Amino acid sequence: MEAIEAISLLFALMIAGSIFKLRFSSERWFARASKTLIDFIYWILVPLTFIETFSIRGITSDLVLPFLSSTILITAVWIIMRFFRPISDSSIEKGVLLNSTVQNNLFVGFPVLYSLFKDALMSLYFGFVAFIFAILLPDVMGKGKFSISIFLKNPVIIGMAIGLAIHLTIPTLSSDISSALFWAPTILSYLSIFATGLALQMNLEPVKKNSKAFLINAIFKFILNPFVNIVLLNFFHLPPLYRNEVIILSLMPPASFNTVMAMKYNWEPEFVASSSFFLTMVSLVLVIITYHLI
Repeated sequence: MEAIEAISLLFALMIAGSIFKLRFSSERWFARASKTLIDFIYWILVPLTFIETFSIRGITSDLVLPFLSSTILITAVWIIMRFFRPISDSSIEKGVLLNSTVQNNLFVGFPVLYSLFKDALMSLYFGFVAFIFAILLPDVMGKGKFSISIFLKNPVIIGMAIGLAIHLTIPTLSSDISSALFWAPTILSYLSIFATGLALQMNLEPVKKNSKAFLINAIFKFILNPFVNIVLLNFFHLPPLYRNEVIILSLMPPASFNTVMAMKYNWEPEFVASSSFFLTMVSLVLVIITYHLI
């Protein structure tokens, strides 16, 4: 039931954001309020979430597989986009790259894995890495190049650095800080999904308008991503339980935070949000089928 409840809440928050937009988008304060929400998520909740995570956990070797997986997937998709140019619109292209490579391993992945396996350890590692790339990837694309300045000013890196400093220098405070910030990851997830709804069109129009991009997104998401992880699993000696978790995680839908970043950089957020919505439904069907096959 945990997975069903979490997924129901996911859709409920998206719908709430969509209804809020329909009701108030004509108001003069709506655009300012939307930007304030994005800034609050980006500059406040993101650093607090990573302070909470790193102050108690530090860095472990278990992050190697998810970092390799995300890096290889992003590189492969970027190469295909760069040299074959299947999508002509630059904003749509960036949205597809983001939605193809950064997925929802925590808010959807954790309850789904726990419901299926009574364990969800791999969702924590993959979810953490996905969140780093959910911030770093669009920031690098949005600014046009990677730089140390972009890296150091990123809220993920700021939160990680503070959390690690606490973990390494005053570990006695780690538990207290983690307990004090226990609410940050949850609020971050909920507000990110609500923000998705602000750009969401609960119809096929944005997808129909960019049907080729949507199909390419689905191929990257549900074929290339599992392929990369299955190949990598041959080089990591994981117990069968964790191998199965990684395979199921490969089919998770795009991260809700992708829409937040698409709104930040104006990369066709309606398409990003709507494609996320429909890819989520496809994801859940594929998860059920794959679970009975592995």
